[in-house]
Amino acid sequence: MNPFGFATPMAAPPRGNAQLRQAPPAKTIPFDYAFQFALQGRRGNKVQDVVEISTEGVFVALSVGYSLVVDEKSVPRAFEPVINQNTILRSPSLVQFLSIPPAGGPFTLTKLFITGTPDAEIAVLPLNSPPATVQSGRLGSDGNLLLDLTPAIQQQNQILVWDRTNNLFSQLFEFGSTFTVPPSTPMIGPDPVTKKLPAAGDDRLHIYGSQSSLAQLTLFKNDGSNRVIKTDIGLSDPFTFATGATAVGSLVSLNSDRLSPGDLLIVRLTSGGTLDVRSSAFAVPRVRLSNITLGALTAGLEKSGADLTRGFRLNPEANSLLAADLAIDQVADGTLGRIFETGAVAAEEVSFLYSLDMGNTGREYQSKPIHNIAGLGIANGDRPMRPFAKPIVFEPRSFIRLQIEELSGPPGTLFIVLQGYKILGTSRIPG
Repeated sequence: MNPFGFATPMAAPPRGNAQLRQAPPAKTIPFDYAFQFALQGRRGNKVQDVVEISTEGVFVALSVGYSLVVDEKSVPRAFEPVINQNTILRSPSLVQFLSIPPAGGPFTLTKLFITGTPDAEIAVLPLNSPPATVQSGRLGSDGNLLLDLTPAIQQQNQILVWDRTNNLFSQLFEFGSTFTVPPSTPMIGPDPVTKKLPAAGDDRLHIYGSQSSLAQLTLFKNDGSNRVIKTDIGLSDPFTFATGATAVGSLVSLNSDRLSPGDLLIVRLTSGGTLDVRSSAFAVPRVRLSNITLGALTAGLEKSGADLTRGFRLNPEANSLLAADLAIDQVADGTLGRIFETGAVAAEEVSFLYSLDMGNTGREYQSKPIHNIAGLGIANGDRPMRPFAKPIVFEPRSFIRLQIEELSGPPGTLFIVLQGYKILGTSRIPG
């Protein structure tokens, strides 16, 4: 008897006085039969594959295992974070809107258009004559808010906008006092139509301030090249942000001096009254790998069409790049798109039902289709194969059929392997 309970083949007894002798043992070789299936990532999709046992001899199956090769074209593994005004952490900026007073009456500050980090809670802090209640609001998902100030802020006041959520502060803004139009600190602000702040690549920007005042703009380039100065900028053009919210300012062209990440812009009041706060600064964002926000990663996942519930991970090959903590503009084209990977492409995420039977005899090896985790193990290396309770023996020229029904998981190529050995030269099951 051999170890699996089959009788050892014996030679026919010789005639005459010859002695009985055992037939030479059959030769065995390791062998695997593989099934291959094209999965679509669609629930209910049914596929099957059939393999034929060769004429070389009996095949004995000892165990079964599987793996999945994800279709990267259908489910992109890598994705790139989206870096824009709505996905970076930035200090709030503001645009002022003054009331039109009756004859001889004082001007008041009635509205502010505030731009900052999306969904942040903000508070407006008048510093010279603070009210009993701090006025607050919450920025929208686009990072913008038109805030009505009730009560309105009086002249001769300095104002700070506080991002309570991220503990960030705006530039200090001063609202002065004169007998005509009160002077105010000039501010670089968003485009009145798109509501977007100046960004890398732009060659124009908006400056807002007090009516008929003059401002000077200085651009300090991040690369250390000569600064750019524009003088006598008249702030007198109306820009409407919404109904009842029209600011005064100027659209300034930088000509060929386009903005770059890390550039610094300083705007200063040169005429129109005396203020303690006569200038403000604006830095063009320069994002580093270490301060990419969760919002940027979420937007990148959404853009790639990945399932957000599966999460993401860092590409293990990007460890040295992350340790260098480069600025985004210093990362080579295409490299950023390979630093992060979706978490929905692991082989163990595939879920399916399977059934095994003999195609030519109809013999079944399960009472009903079995879930892959229950019958095959898991393809993450923890349980790479499942030994059969008893080896299964297949005759030469017999047909093995495997049927698969998809439940969930990404599209790709599924491989299921019957692992065992062949007994060469045997045409039928021993015994």
